[in-house]
Amino acid sequence: MMAINSAIGLFYYFRVILAVFSRPEERGAESQTFPSPSAADHVVLAVLLLFLLWIGLYPEPLIDLLRQLVIYQ
Repeated sequence: MMAINSAIGLFYYFRVILAVFSRPEERGAESQTFPSPSAADHVVLAVLLLFLLWIGLYPEPLIDLLRQLVIYQ
């Protein structure tokens, strides 16, 4: 059952990746063009990336905080 669900999920994710990386003329007339990202967008993405790396490499402070919140409720 897990293999079947994984294959179904892979099919849906592959369609999204294919749509992202296909050429604009292959997408059709209904495709939408997006504006180029601003400096603020780059800052937000950089902050989120750093937060994700911090939580992934050093999760103990967040785990301790969550434990304290659960204990005191």
